[in-house]
Amino acid sequence: MKKTSKTRRRKTGSTSISSSQPFLPLEIITQILIRLPIESLLRMKAVCKSWHDLLSKDRYFLENHILHCSIHLYQDDEFELVCGQDGLVLTKSKVTSKYWIHNPITKHSMILPDPRHKDHIYMKMLYVPSTNEYKLVSAYANGVDNEGFELLTLGSDTSWRTLSFSPSFTNMSRKKEEISVVRTVSTLHVVRVNKKGAKMCKEMISFDSESETFTRTVLPQSMFSNWSRVWILQWNADLGFGHLDEQGSFHVFVLNDYKNLEWDKEIVFPFGVGLKIKPKLFGSFFPLRSIHGIFHFFVTRPRKIIVYKIASMEEVKIFSIPNTTKDDVNFLGSISLHNLPGMKPQVN
Repeated sequence: MKKTSKTRRRKTGSTSISSSQPFLPLEIITQILIRLPIESLLRMKAVCKSWHDLLSKDRYFLENHILHCSIHLYQDDEFELVCGQDGLVLTKSKVTSKYWIHNPITKHSMILPDPRHKDHIYMKMLYVPSTNEYKLVSAYANGVDNEGFELLTLGSDTSWRTLSFSPSFTNMSRKKEEISVVRTVSTLHVVRVNKKGAKMCKEMISFDSESETFTRTVLPQSMFSNWSRVWILQWNADLGFGHLDEQGSFHVFVLNDYKNLEWDKEIVFPFGVGLKIKPKLFGSFFPLRSIHGIFHFFVTRPRKIIVYKIASMEEVKIFSIPNTTKDDVNFLGSISLHNLPGMKPQVN
């Protein structure tokens, strides 16, 4: 009697893939694909439905491939970049003022409903692990008595929802304050520092996209003598507060728990030695983020992004930025094959 071969199904993340001997185990295939460039993955996803789902929908694959692929410089004559995450880019049409979600790699896009309010101070995209959704949160200020936040869940909400936040965030204005907005996984942090008089931190407002609630925190003023020279950046899954000293060393204090103000010990990186940054260039140094031992920072003279490996204290990649690109460095982001429900192929 002829024996029939048994097909086994293995799972990685949320994707189930058939595998049978003599093929490689799925775990090994996944690790190989994670290390391939995005151009190769575009071809690979046409192999079969299982590979298509793995490469474009599986969260484990998405997060790990992003760690291995390069950052992407987004430029478009018709759209203004607002923000981005996980290879998805939020843009605003320069012609119609409509907001769009794009994936510049897959060439898929989706138009979004108009926000309820104008005069947005900032707009950011957050990923919600518990529901596997993305949310857009926007802060607006149309005057002293008309300030607040609104939210849109991408792919499901048909209109923006106004979020209640009490007390109000008291005249938030970029004319009077330095406003730093940093995303850490599913939480958005807004740090406000006075521009005039004593350069003190007024407060930090944190928005948890899981519970859709706000937390107001007063940070210890004694941490820094001049808060205008403090950078707030993503530090792995936490929030980092850093400054550059006269010798070119970057000092970072990591806030592990923003609700209870629990801090990690100070971390010092001798950029002046490892990268040979001269003191006269310290003013052109702008840290962006540090994830899994890789530090990204922006240098304005000459304009470039430096990718720095913390363990070996060496440059691993340098991205030159064209002079035609505006100073805002948020045009840099990760790339992926990830699309949201409702996104469709762009029509040229």
